[in-house]
Amino acid sequence: MLVALVAVLLSQDPDAVSGGLARAKTVEKCVSIYTPAKKTFPTAYIRGVSVEAADCTRRVMNAELDTVLVPLKKSDAPRFKLGMQAQASFNTAVKKYCGRWERWYADCCSTCSFTEQPECEMDFHAARLTLLKAVGDEGAAKRERTTKDFSEFATQWCQFLGDTSDTCASRVLGVLEHGQRDDGRELKCGK
Repeated sequence: MLVALVAVLLSQDPDAVSGGLARAKTVEKCVSIYTPAKKTFPTAYIRGVSVEAADCTRRVMNAELDTVLVPLKKSDAPRFKLGMQAQASFNTAVKKYCGRWERWYADCCSTCSFTEQPECEMDFHAARLTLLKAVGDEGAAKRERTTKDFSEFATQWCQFLGDTSDTCASRVLGVLEHGQRDDGRELKCGK
């Protein structure tokens, strides 16, 4: 067992993974660094690495959002404010939606790997960048929890985009849901 653990740790250096996540410039790079670590690192390491990976995707998301929002600060202050409000709503919704795992870990599985919550966040950060480029046509959201937690953000983002169509918020919610592995269900001990 000890020999296997040493072999795994030598195959991928945890410090190199952490450094790579800190330098990654795209969500795809964050994920490509995280995925092999998740498959090989023991629970004690992957807990920290999964949080670092979520921090990586959040940092990349924020940097890309800044390229769109910051120039508006002087050129279109009301639109900048709307974009910042939409992002604040998004951040609150992600924290609420994915944060439900914290209680589950504490109550039900203190020895788990703790990857579900950071991966939930990573999926939403990636979806947020998709929305930054354009509202896709993924169809209406089907998950009640996503609709409930992210509806304020979806409305604000459509306002930011200037999209007054009746379907904009549904398309935004559909994009958010499309790549999300977490189904939003209530968590109970025994999963």
